Amino acid sequence: NELAEVVRKNPNVESLASVAGNPQIRQGLLVVSLKPFGEREGALKVIDQLYREFAKVPGINVFFKNIPQIYLSMGLQNKGSYQY
Repeated sequence: NELAEVVRKNPNVESLASVAGNPQIRQGLLVVSLKPFGEREGALKVIDQLYREFAKVPGINVFFKNIPQIYLSMGLQNKGSYQY
């Protein structure tokens, strides 16, 4: 997969999961995990880097979504369903 190779070459990326969609629908999904914060550039900068590389591939539309990690509180009561 050409797009997966672009992601793997980025030095800020720790791991990648790729799911190819139905060829008739022509969709796919890439889930990218970045290296720990101290070992990489900011997430928005990495998204910009990947977007620029993906723009070189003809015939695709790419959408990025930065999903922040939410650390769940264990053993402490709080009023929310999660704590960050």
